Parts: sequence; C-alpha cells; structure tokens
Amino acid sequence: MNESNSSFPDIEEGITLEEIRKVEMPLEDITLKLKLPIDKVEWLRKLKKKEVTDMMEEFLIYYRKKG
Repeated sequence: MNESNSSFPDIEEGITLEEIRKVEMPLEDITLKLKLPIDKVEWLRKLKKKEVTDMMEEFLIYYRKKG
C-alpha cells in the first residue's frame, strides 16, 4: 500500500496545529529589536547564534513559570 492508493487514509485531513505540537514543536525564526547598554550589545554580538537561542529559550521557560 502507498499514499496514492485510494484506501490510504488522508493523514493531513483534520490535523490541527495543537495535534502537531503534541508530537513535535515547530521552530520559527524571530527577530527582536532591543535597546541595551553598549557592553551588553558587544557581549551578545560575540556569542554564536545557538548560544543566544539557547539562552533565550531558558529565559522564556523561566519567565513563563514565574508569571
């Protein structure tokens, strides 16, 4: 059996974002525009993208739990 077979279930029919998020959380790029002191800007610019992403993710998890 393959996907082109008429008896193959349409797996995309009726699937919601909430159902997808239960299995896999899609990633999306975001751009933030901030005003920070120059020393923090210089420090952030030295970091790799993955380091900044990981740091922001940790911060957001912490901040959501706090509130």
